[in-house]
Amino acid sequence: MTDFITKHSWDIRTPATEPQFWGLDSPDLHCWVELDGKILDYPLKTLEKCSLHGTKNLKYVPFHKDLQPLLNKKWRKSYEYKSKELEGYVDYKTFWVVTGGFCWYRSIIIADRLKAKGLNPKIVYGSLGFVQKDGSVFYEFG
Repeated sequence: MTDFITKHSWDIRTPATEPQFWGLDSPDLHCWVELDGKILDYPLKTLEKCSLHGTKNLKYVPFHKDLQPLLNKKWRKSYEYKSKELEGYVDYKTFWVVTGGFCWYRSIIIADRLKAKGLNPKIVYGSLGFVQKDGSVFYEFG
């Protein structure tokens, strides 16, 4: 696993034309929740506004399966730290769920709510691309 991370964390290709994994400490990624084969993500209008190249046609590319638990551990730890830091000051959970740019925390909140209802959601970490008119994909996140 370490070889995979070391080999691919700085594997720089043509910018934004292929999914990128920039390392465990990089926030340059996207994450979403999957439930029964359906992707649960921000509304399309929110995602489109997060990129100068935003389109209505999205492409989700998960990172390697071995990275998923490592990224989940990292972002859960960050979520717990930020939650303790903000508790009592603002309604941070609602803010994270509705505001673009907080997909890590949003996915954790949604997955936890679904688990509390007895469902089996899965948080997926990867790249989000916007398919352009010429068919190319611009990867804004990851």
